[in-house]
Amino acid sequence: MGKKNSGAVKNAQQAQKKPKRVLIGTPALDGRVDSWYCFAISEIAKLGILNNIDVSVVLLSYESILPMARNELLTIAIQQGFDDLVFVDADTCCNPSSFIEIVMDERDVVAVPTVNKSDVEGYNIFLNADSEQEGSWIKADRAGTGCFKLSRKSLDALAADTSLIDFRGKQLYNICQYTFEGDAFIGEDIYLCHKLKTLGFDIWVNTNSTCMHIGPKVYTGNFRKTLEDVNQSQQRSNA
Repeated sequence: MGKKNSGAVKNAQQAQKKPKRVLIGTPALDGRVDSWYCFAISEIAKLGILNNIDVSVVLLSYESILPMARNELLTIAIQQGFDDLVFVDADTCCNPSSFIEIVMDERDVVAVPTVNKSDVEGYNIFLNADSEQEGSWIKADRAGTGCFKLSRKSLDALAADTSLIDFRGKQLYNICQYTFEGDAFIGEDIYLCHKLKTLGFDIWVNTNSTCMHIGPKVYTGNFRKTLEDVNQSQQRSNA
């Protein structure tokens, strides 16, 4: 009887859906993260358990070159077989429910808006005049990586398109870089977006929430409302 029960339990365990493995990658340049970040990660871990998502966190500390910090996180995600990598910056607090939403969504590349550290509300998100919209999702030309999901498919494509380099004794995929377009400086996040689009991936923005950005104070915003205000202003101008 005991053997039969044991076999039934084993079969039930095997029948359970394998959890999705998600890596939260955080460049913690000076080894510190904000308390709001810690709160969000704690809540994300709880929601992950409820949604069959195995959440791991890597705080990439004491690397002063931000593109290389991101490259090391990308390399870890690629080589250790994670299903998704989500960049969450150390000075960012994302909505835990929105985090779970983007991870469970089938879109390969998704950003959650992060408000700029400014008293004038703004965002490192660039839309086209005819940006496609599906409910609370809108397609962007490029977006900042304060809270930014990359699927396994996109990670594999980036790896296949990029060579490994030796950096501080480690072999890393050289995916993120600083560069220039004419006289304009291009950060590693925008460079990554350009690379993803070249590889055929769309960049989506989930507008259900806006990440807080922590600096001299806590900066909050509402990207969806900002977008609606801009659209209404354009409609009035065209009337």
